[in-house]
Amino acid sequence: MKLRSMRALTAVTVVAALVLTGCSGESTPEESPSTTTSEEVTSTTAEDAKILEGITYSAANAGEAPTDVKIEGDFTKLSAPAAREISPGTGETVEDGDLVSVHIVSYSAAGETTQSTYDDGAPTTIPNSAASGLVSQLLDVLTNQKIGARLAFAAPSQEEDVDPNIMVMEIVDSVRPWATGEPQEVTDASLPTVTLDDSGQPSIEIPDGFEATDDTQTIVLKQGDGAEVKETDYLHAQYSGWNLQGERFDSSWERGAATAFSLQQVIQGWTKGLAGQKLGSQVMLIIPAEQAYGAGEGNNESGQPLGDLIFVVDLLAVN
Repeated sequence: MKLRSMRALTAVTVVAALVLTGCSGESTPEESPSTTTSEEVTSTTAEDAKILEGITYSAANAGEAPTDVKIEGDFTKLSAPAAREISPGTGETVEDGDLVSVHIVSYSAAGETTQSTYDDGAPTTIPNSAASGLVSQLLDVLTNQKIGARLAFAAPSQEEDVDPNIMVMEIVDSVRPWATGEPQEVTDASLPTVTLDDSGQPSIEIPDGFEATDDTQTIVLKQGDGAEVKETDYLHAQYSGWNLQGERFDSSWERGAATAFSLQQVIQGWTKGLAGQKLGSQVMLIIPAEQAYGAGEGNNESGQPLGDLIFVVDLLAVN
């Protein structure tokens, strides 16, 4: 679901550059022609931090793009991805695992803007988690920053004759990796019962003989007060899924990080059930087979579960 522009990074691929080892190429670290990979260097070296000092700009107000940006020095000498604080923030603290809303401006080595979320009209979201694959050098600097901080990030390209990735980012907001909405009482005793552990991860108890209805049901377990999710959104969420026998077949919680997806590229029951809900909410989706992966038992040829399905989804952020 990560789309690449021939000329400039989109907001989603800006995040991909930060998650996929900080490089614009498709190579794995083993295939990289570089002698130093991001797996070998997990924090910004003193030499690379010195190179990042070559990024300067005029003071910018909160929510405004930096001006008079200068990129000085030889960024091709970076040994690995690197990050540093440019100016501190004064808001709430970013914690490990948070989904962090950031404005990002990408620059060429000549200091020309190649992509800006300020121009796009909205910040993008970074998963501040090692489990999500965020570049460790950025994770080190981002964690414990305060809202409003500005950071510099750069990474060498793994492709010949391609500029390094150079970015300046502003931390706009952050949310915890679970739904923080107001718990709602579910009075229908015929429905499955959801229980949360101390981390927020759900488990489920499904009544004997329970069946889905002909259309997707959305039961709100926590009511958020954020923006309303649109069916065209790119959504960040935590989720677990079960068949009607109570067997869990998928869970972002087990992978250790929230996941992100376009609501245009998921099963029909997800699009129908999540569009119109508010960020911060947790919902239970009861999806008939026809709006999931199809009728039957077991899995289809792609390994996806057949039959009626149940999901518990925490709606966290959108791009």
